[in-house]
Amino acid sequence: MVQRKESENHILHGRNAPGDRLRRSPYSEGSRFFEAMQNFAEWLKSRNKEILYYQLQDRENQQDLSKNIKQIIKKYDIIKFEYQLPDEYRLDKQLEIICKEIHIESETYDSEHFLTKRTELGDFFDGKKLF
Repeated sequence: MVQRKESENHILHGRNAPGDRLRRSPYSEGSRFFEAMQNFAEWLKSRNKEILYYQLQDRENQQDLSKNIKQIIKKYDIIKFEYQLPDEYRLDKQLEIICKEIHIESETYDSEHFLTKRTELGDFFDGKKLF
């Protein structure tokens, strides 16, 4: 999610709302992940949310997450970059690097995919000799 200078509009990324049915997309070739993302974008639009959604074949899609984020920040005059902490290590490290490169404020939010927060176990055992 990113915040623009001139408004409180956000560019959102996320998952389908509960109960929404997936519609088959001609671009997804059966991939449930891409179908879910496209349906979520349509669901947000139907609720008058301003979103930016890149499909794989879109001209604006540079096929590189870092380049896409930097392009969007520049194009829309973004002042803050926010995202949910990913579950995948590689993406987590990539986003950390991107946040250092973009030179605007960034903020992360913990995922609700797990029962504990990322740092909870380390905090619990901080200063102890054994786990």
